[in-house]
Formats: sequence, C-alpha cells, structure tokens
Amino acid sequence: MIALVAAALAAQFLADSNVRQIHGFDPSPDCAEWTEARRGNRSRAEALEAWVTGVLTGYNVYHPKGGRDILWGTGLAGAFAWIDRRCAADPEEALPGVTLDLIAELQDRPRP
Repeated sequence: MIALVAAALAAQFLADSNVRQIHGFDPSPDCAEWTEARRGNRSRAEALEAWVTGVLTGYNVYHPKGGRDILWGTGLAGAFAWIDRRCAADPEEALPGVTLDLIAELQDRPRP
C-alpha cells in the first residue's frame, strides 16, 4: 500500500523541483539503511525496494508524456544496482532524493 501511495504522488513531486518530500516512511530512510538492508535484512530490503518500485511506477503512470517505461533497457535490477552504487558513495543521503535523482538520470537517456 505504501508503494502505491508513493507511486500516485511521485509525478506531482517531480513536476515541482522545489518539493522533494515523498511520503511512505517516517523518518525517511537513508543510504546507510538501504545498504544494510540489501546486505542482510531481506524483509527490510523488500520494503525499501517496493517503495522505490512504487515511485518508479508512479512516474510511469503519471508522467505527462504517458506510456513510458522509465526502466526500459535496465529493469529493476539495474535501478537497484544504481542506487547501491550511489548509496555506497554517500551513506548519509536520503533514499527519496536518490530515487528522484535516479528518475532524472533515466529520463534524460535517449530513446531508441
């Protein structure tokens, strides 16, 4: 349910770059928590991954151009690997910001 709420709200937050509050966790998890969960706390990792998946799905559903798959050519495994690398570089960064940065990078790729 958290993932669905996050998905529904993601497009609104992406449209206004001054607003970077995404709901679903309180407090927002940081990269250290993401990395720790992915290394050994499977149930927490699945919750965080579901949340990220919900935000990405929200982008796909509500993006003004519609019908896009933000993950074309990379899939969820690629998205999670990108977050893994980003979080390794800055463990204190908040996961919501990292997720929005992932979307920004993915949407700038040239389409085939």
